[in-house]
Amino acid sequence: PLCEVLILFGRAPIAGQCKTRLGRALASFDAAAAIYRELVALVVARVQPLYGRGARVVFSCASSADCAQCARMLEDTGSKHVPCVRAQADVDDLGVRMTEALREAFSDGADVACIAGTDIPNFCAAHAEQCFALLTQGADVDSSRGCAVDVVFGPARDGGFYCVAARRGVDEALRRAFDGVQWSTPNTLECCLAGCAREGLSVNATALPRLRDVDELEDLEEFI
Repeated sequence: PLCEVLILFGRAPIAGQCKTRLGRALASFDAAAAIYRELVALVVARVQPLYGRGARVVFSCASSADCAQCARMLEDTGSKHVPCVRAQADVDDLGVRMTEALREAFSDGADVACIAGTDIPNFCAAHAEQCFALLTQGADVDSSRGCAVDVVFGPARDGGFYCVAARRGVDEALRRAFDGVQWSTPNTLECCLAGCAREGLSVNATALPRLRDVDELEDLEEFI
């Protein structure tokens, strides 16, 4: 069977260090940190079905200094299965951190891996499963290709993406595709797609639904 890995990108729920835009809108960084804890718990609960199909789930925290606190946060979710915790690469560039996390997953034996954020309340196991299918079976892929794609993006409403998945062997090309991308802009996904095209990577960025992450007060209000 294929080895599938879901990598949840997140950070410790420290006031003033997570969901800062939301904290400013709420005039309370403590409240924003508490909300982030709940978002993580929700996502961890929603991806539990992946364990039943033998997939691995990893929580990739923003800093090695965060690992212990992230582990406690995950234990506090009360979920039956808790992701193992690893630290992201110690670099500023998000693209490098993501592709390094993919490279690490592949070096550990993964055939396909999906990175997802931990602030998307509607993200669930089915989205990761769809990514894995697109990467390995070609489901819902352009029939003119008749094969699986190299990379899958889950488009976000703000112009970015809430997940990116890749198959073994394309992480280095994806790193080059991400080079120079401006993160957290309305054109982020568009720039990533252009980079993938430049590197000759086949991509599906339309099969998954467009979801909303929680960065601003209006994002939070949609889910209350």
